[in-house]
Amino acid sequence: MGDKIGIIGYSVFDDMFREHIKNAFFYNIVPNEDFIETKYQKYHDYIIFYDITDSSSSDPPIKFDLIIFTEVLEHLLAKDEIILINISKLIKDRGKLIFSVPNVSALGKIVSLNFGKNPYMTKDQILNGSFSGYGHIREYSFNEVKTLLSKNFRIIRLEGWNDYPNKFNKISKILPKIYAETIFALCEKP
Repeated sequence: MGDKIGIIGYSVFDDMFREHIKNAFFYNIVPNEDFIETKYQKYHDYIIFYDITDSSSSDPPIKFDLIIFTEVLEHLLAKDEIILINISKLIKDRGKLIFSVPNVSALGKIVSLNFGKNPYMTKDQILNGSFSGYGHIREYSFNEVKTLLSKNFRIIRLEGWNDYPNKFNKISKILPKIYAETIFALCEKP
């Protein structure tokens, strides 16, 4: 029997993981039936209901070998600590978490700020919901991610990624990770 993999939300990385992880059962974890969309049924074998934003969430109906939580946290209007406590409840002991968020100090954002342009979404974009919900409510620094994840997980790897196409990708790849577009982490539940 294959590993049980839970995917929370939907990101551009989901297809990549699905393509590279064979012999596994993929579950999409959604808070309620309102979140079920055709795209989830296309990419996942199963759907389970579990609200990671609810501070009173009990134990989930299933535990996973791996949770993929990429490019989602920045869209959720809930306390990060509660979200990560609930995600840890979803993972078996010694199970893994793949995590990513946008980097607040990405090179393109710094350049935009230096030219007087705000690199972040407008309030209208956030409230009207690009990405079929809230837009980016906030972005994160490497130190914030490290502090946040270390409360519930052992961080195996923390690095910067430049996988979204933009005019700064080539130069970003040779600069320190603090300037990358995305903060990526691989963690283990102790």
